[in-house]
Amino acid sequence: MVGDGDVCEKPVKEVKSLTFTPELQDAESADLTQKFAEYVTKAAQFSRACEEALTEMLVTGIAGTIIMGFMWVIFLWLFAGVIVFVALTVLVVTLLIITVICYVRAGWTPNPDDFFNSTDVTPNLGEYNYENLATTDNRTAYAVMAVIMTILLAIVLIMLAMWRKCIVRCVAIIRESTKVFKTIPSMMVWPLVSIVFLTATYFWAFLVAAYIFYVDEDTYAENLDKLQKAIEEYSSGDAASHLDSDPSTQKWVLFWVHIFGVLWVVEFIRACTWITMSGAVCWWYFFKDDAEKYERFPLLNSCKRVLRYHLGSAAFGALIIAICQLIRYMLATLDYYTKDVQKTNLIFKLVIKCSQCAMWCLQKTIEFVSYFGFVYIALNGTSFCASCKETFKFLLTPKNAMQTAVNKVVEKLIILIIAWTTPTFMSLICYAWLSGNDEYTADNNPLYPCIIVWVGSFALAGAIATVFECTIDTIFLCSFRDAAMFDGKYMSQEMRDAFGIDAPPPEGISAVQTSADYKEHHELAEKKQAEGAEPTIHT
Repeated sequence: MVGDGDVCEKPVKEVKSLTFTPELQDAESADLTQKFAEYVTKAAQFSRACEEALTEMLVTGIAGTIIMGFMWVIFLWLFAGVIVFVALTVLVVTLLIITVICYVRAGWTPNPDDFFNSTDVTPNLGEYNYENLATTDNRTAYAVMAVIMTILLAIVLIMLAMWRKCIVRCVAIIRESTKVFKTIPSMMVWPLVSIVFLTATYFWAFLVAAYIFYVDEDTYAENLDKLQKAIEEYSSGDAASHLDSDPSTQKWVLFWVHIFGVLWVVEFIRACTWITMSGAVCWWYFFKDDAEKYERFPLLNSCKRVLRYHLGSAAFGALIIAICQLIRYMLATLDYYTKDVQKTNLIFKLVIKCSQCAMWCLQKTIEFVSYFGFVYIALNGTSFCASCKETFKFLLTPKNAMQTAVNKVVEKLIILIIAWTTPTFMSLICYAWLSGNDEYTADNNPLYPCIIVWVGSFALAGAIATVFECTIDTIFLCSFRDAAMFDGKYMSQEMRDAFGIDAPPPEGISAVQTSADYKEHHELAEKKQAEGAEPTIHT
């Protein structure tokens, strides 16, 4: 027996619960209900963790990312040469690794793993059969890739050796681009404006798409009748007879019309943002030392010029890009819904794949020319078509084409570095910050807010990287315009040294800011060049 002194005095709380089970519920539905409850619990935990870490998320995701953008400006200004060298080295090493992998897969070189594990290895390495080490049956495809990669690697190495002076100019352009943010620091936060508009556009796109596919089909029939009557009132009625009354067809037609509108609006926002930033950079390049042309808010003034003069150009350029994107998405949709047909029809499959590849190349080419054209719109104040003509004229010059190729390779590598390292670093800071708060970690998982921080910081860092790209492209075109028309009058000494300009700056020629300036001084600059005073640029 247990004595009175041995009785446990620890209080015990009795909890009674009732579980209500549907009459038709079985074991399978009970498991599904349990899984659904777990998902809801996880979502609630995720929401609570983010809500209680809102301050930390805003600081690291937005403020921290913008601060990192300014740190990248300083870093590029101090180590532009090192970054360009490292970026090009990474490019060469990546191509070399891919080439070696293709050689190994093709059976032309030994696979190290198979070499050490194989029982066919003899003391005489000269008798070793490399073909036995091929790690795939697709040797022919890898052999072709090996040849292509070898040629590409050789071309890149030859071009880098030939483009030494272009690389020097690229370094000078990048360093010059970083100086813009000292005068116009608002450039770093300008992407927030475009992000707000793009977010609203995507939200609107989602709501309308949901309405299209989930609204009652009777609504389509009613709207179709109204549309047919409206068409018949203003036409002979032939056009209305071609309208398909099938609700499914109507949904898809409306969906693609909606997608096209969304693509157009998105590209229009990006075009306006690009032209605005380019206009501010153009002002900085030509008027940073001109007291008479001083502007307190150059970015806002540039935005005002875009809203007043260049909306049509931005809309037209965005329209062309949106059409190419729409065709690509249609081809991708056709590819998805015809997979079974492609398995039995090789010709049809080749047509689909080649069409997608061709449209991708066309879209990228049009985007490349269009965004250079947007810079010319800000630089010259001309229309979109005239600006694209200037772009073609500029790129058809071999010297300019070589410099453009070097700049774009370096730009893409820098954008890749900024867009991935910044959100990762900010997420680590957020995790360390939250992990040090014992009160927070007692009830929440700090990993949840870090995921949101990474996604948000990635979007903002990508936008900031686009600011760098726009600034570099604008400085690039301004410097070549300055060298060709004004003998480098507005260049810094570092830029003049990089461009190798020997002729002194001329007198009586001022910079181009608007279309009026361009028309006024373009004729004078051409006359000067015709008289033999063209500047000397060593290439």
